[in-house]
Amino acid sequence: MAEPIEEIAVSLAKARHDYQAAVAMKPIAEAAALADKVRDLTQRLSSAIVRGANACPDCENLPVGIQQPAVIRGQHVSTFEVGCVVCHDHRAFGLTLDDAVANWNASKYLPRKAS
Repeated sequence: MAEPIEEIAVSLAKARHDYQAAVAMKPIAEAAALADKVRDLTQRLSSAIVRGANACPDCENLPVGIQQPAVIRGQHVSTFEVGCVVCHDHRAFGLTLDDAVANWNASKYLPRKAS
């Protein structure tokens, strides 16, 4: 059974806090181990977000996923983005995880950022 993204996100927030608290006070090896934990949890969260997403149609790389905080109508919510790190203009947004993956799979990308 897949690990819920909420559990991964909570673990990631704690790991980031622990790393930030330790980086100035702990030995380098201990801070490095905490940094590794943050990296691993970030990768797990990304993998959980893109579960069910197709590979990029242009470069065939697997997409990455991010969860972002937002305020919509005064409510704090999470939004999701699925995108390709190679094809920077291939990014899909969703107010829910399922919407982000569905938009990605349907090639409904966000408009290109102005350069």
